[in-house]
Amino acid sequence: MSPSRTSIPLALIAIGLLALLPRPALRGLTVLHDPLTFLLAPIQEPVRKLTVWLQGSGKPPQSDAFAVTPDEWNKRLWELNQARQEAAELRALVKDLSRGVDLNPELVVRQIAAPVIGFGSDLSGGLVTVRAGRREGVEANAVVVVRGVYLVGRVLRADERTCAIVPITEPSFPKMFRNQKFSGVIMLDEQRRGPLWQLDSISDGRLIGKVYDVDSAAETPLPTASTASAGAERPEILPGMLVRLSDGMWPASAQMLEIGRVERVEPGSYGRLIVTIRPEQDLSHIGEVMIRVPESTPVLIKSGPPLPGADTPAAPKEKRKP
Repeated sequence: MSPSRTSIPLALIAIGLLALLPRPALRGLTVLHDPLTFLLAPIQEPVRKLTVWLQGSGKPPQSDAFAVTPDEWNKRLWELNQARQEAAELRALVKDLSRGVDLNPELVVRQIAAPVIGFGSDLSGGLVTVRAGRREGVEANAVVVVRGVYLVGRVLRADERTCAIVPITEPSFPKMFRNQKFSGVIMLDEQRRGPLWQLDSISDGRLIGKVYDVDSAAETPLPTASTASAGAERPEILPGMLVRLSDGMWPASAQMLEIGRVERVEPGSYGRLIVTIRPEQDLSHIGEVMIRVPESTPVLIKSGPPLPGADTPAAPKEKRKP
């Protein structure tokens, strides 16, 4: 057996024999105390902490250089959570801006993010005040959305730093904008357009309107659920269908914005359907909106033939030459 292999067993045997000797016999070994203390002192504290942890303290050993008070720990944890929340909000904002641009990629539209600073009403009805105004390029009649694609309303007036917005769910919305009852198209799926819907009234945050068959530009009633199931060729309107804005009196940058989802379908007079639309976003509890400002002069586009009974602007009269 080599000396290296026999040294450890011999050392263990020597320690055992020393442990059996009486205390007076060990006085001569005190000369080794100081050198051993010098060698073992650096590791005593880490060994002690490790021993305490192994005995069930439940906390890993920590160096005093990295120790923090509970208040400092809570503060750092709050700052970390705050940074994570801000990063998530920025990612959502970028995503919403991208959705708004992808909706009308052929148009150059600047989207201004504006925080809501007040809900209230004045003599002209319920308004929403946001922190963006003429200084940012906001003008009256600008289109307002939330999360990039959900239609909120239009700007009634713009001050230097703020502006007042009228939500589409405000009952006085048509009166504030020359009695214009906007219209939309009911989407049969993500790509196929269905019949045209026109606003008739606003109640309890819901948009109620009539449905027209725009194929013939006449007051042709669309089928109800019972007639559609009997084999009618025209599409059936069901709750949950998406309704997008399609109105020639609105700027091109507003076309195909989401008005809401079909909530209820009821038969009306002359067999015409009455469809109630519920906006997907609660417009009375929004914290931030986006104001769509075209970089060029808005171009009005036509969404199809005029609806029966729809308000159309009168043609200007020609001046006779004297």
